[in-house]
Amino acid sequence: MGLALTITDLVVEASGGRHLLSVPQLDVPAGCHLGISGPSGAGKSTFLHALAGLARRTSGHVLWDGCDILALRQGARARFRRDHMGFVFQDPLLFEEISALANAGVAAAFAPRRRRAAVTLAAGEALTTLGVPTRPARPAATHSGGERQRIALARALATDPPILLADEPTASLDRATADTLADALLGAARAAGRTLVVVSHDPALIARMDRVLTLRNGEITE
Repeated sequence: MGLALTITDLVVEASGGRHLLSVPQLDVPAGCHLGISGPSGAGKSTFLHALAGLARRTSGHVLWDGCDILALRQGARARFRRDHMGFVFQDPLLFEEISALANAGVAAAFAPRRRRAAVTLAAGEALTTLGVPTRPARPAATHSGGERQRIALARALATDPPILLADEPTASLDRATADTLADALLGAARAAGRTLVVVSHDPALIARMDRVLTLRNGEITE
């Protein structure tokens, strides 16, 4: 089940003090699929980074089911991300020389020892569900663009996170491949009731969200 998101008085500043992002109040229920649209430079990726506790020079509160990620020390933030969040980016960020299964299961190396076998098993199951061939094993570099993004999604799902954060996941794909990836992303979120936040310029993907916010000059409109 996903986690509810509550934001109050969130501000992210540039080094000179200019506001990159300002969100006075936002409430998103658990399991919601939230789309973030807007022009380039509007603060979309900054917003996603703030949700994960990765944005610098940040003030305010970002609460996931009551846990304020901005109030946690760096080590605790990292553990929160490890245990509760899965990430999908425009660039799948794969290790090119190892297999799809090895890439999808890479989170096992960072999981608590008692969970490592489960994460590895879940990675393989996610690849099967997403239709990525794992036999014969071959380097990730030899997979198609659509398969590479599905490998990245399988990696995000391997730890069974209640939160999925996706930054332009379909940007580098053709329309048919983008639609297949969107089906997989939304299906994975819906199947487990995960909270999904997607930043995208893709109107077809954004149109499939439960709720859509538009960012302009670092401020939200609906």
